[in-house]
Amino acid sequence: MNRLVRVLRFATLTAAAIAGIVVLMMWLAGFWAEKTPPGPPTPPQSPLAAGLPMMTVQPVQVALTNEAIGTIRAEHEIALSSRLPMPAQVALMKAAPGDVVPAGELLVRLNDSQLRAQLAAAQANLTLAKDDNERITRLNREGHAAPREITTAASNLAMAQAKYDEASALLGYAEIRAPGGLASQPDAATPDAPKHWFVIDRYAEVGDTAQPGQPLVRLFDRLQLTAVVPESLRPHIEIGQSVAVRIDALNKECVGRINEIVPQASEQSRSFQVKVTGPCQPGVIVGMFARMKVPTGQTELELQVPQAAIRRVGQLTSVFVERDGRLVRQFVQTGREAGDKVVVSSGLSAGDRILTDAAKATSD
Repeated sequence: MNRLVRVLRFATLTAAAIAGIVVLMMWLAGFWAEKTPPGPPTPPQSPLAAGLPMMTVQPVQVALTNEAIGTIRAEHEIALSSRLPMPAQVALMKAAPGDVVPAGELLVRLNDSQLRAQLAAAQANLTLAKDDNERITRLNREGHAAPREITTAASNLAMAQAKYDEASALLGYAEIRAPGGLASQPDAATPDAPKHWFVIDRYAEVGDTAQPGQPLVRLFDRLQLTAVVPESLRPHIEIGQSVAVRIDALNKECVGRINEIVPQASEQSRSFQVKVTGPCQPGVIVGMFARMKVPTGQTELELQVPQAAIRRVGQLTSVFVERDGRLVRQFVQTGREAGDKVVVSSGLSAGDRILTDAAKATSD
């Protein structure tokens, strides 16, 4: 009898323990809690404080563009060399890479002491030849000069004048100045002549010996974008047209003007070259990668929000949207930048009210 009682007591205790464990597990699993309907998880929310900067997202109509890639190059580039027929020492070097120099500015002076001596000697010979020619001319008027003397005096004067002119020109070659016109016409004063030049590099220092024809300074006048444009975009461009140019390295977009369309297309790539002057200066340098945006005449609607409205955490981007008087964090995908705004490609709809400064949100 006692044995049966002990068995029943053990069985009762075991069953009670198992039942307690089952009830505890059901409670932890939320069996008796209010059920949440299925659907995406609700983002964390925070009360919408008064006075926060808000805006209603509205679609903006923008022109569609196609991009043509290219490289920033010099429109005109020139190397200034020694034009003296003999070696000469560099006495002055004012050009340094990166300098902006006005047209006609003195950049290099070569040692001209020998040239000045030659000019002085030529001046003396010219003076003697003039005096002798005047004397012979006077005698000829008096009838006391032979024809041979007249011819010799005139010939000596012409030779002395030529030597003086040569010595004077050589002395002028000792000074090397920034051209006053286009690179193809360095001395021309035309309306398109550059007013300033940019020093790319120099190849000599003070004290070096410059050989005849040796380049000493390299300059360019203006920068231009040389873009490779597909044939299909030819109807959308013309000379004088203003186009947007983006320099990725500078994170900068600016406007240039098409000044040349090369009238020859590549048979392999089915594209041609277009040259655009004036993009993103100053700041841009020769050799930079750039994109030219060609408007195609079509338009589309896109959603743009202020850059400050975007919160970036790693690769995730989000904005704060008003929902029932509260701020809700909404993840979005962004596209291109448009000045101080950014295009939102997904995650927002027209009419949504968003916080324009994500830094003022009270909660993530």
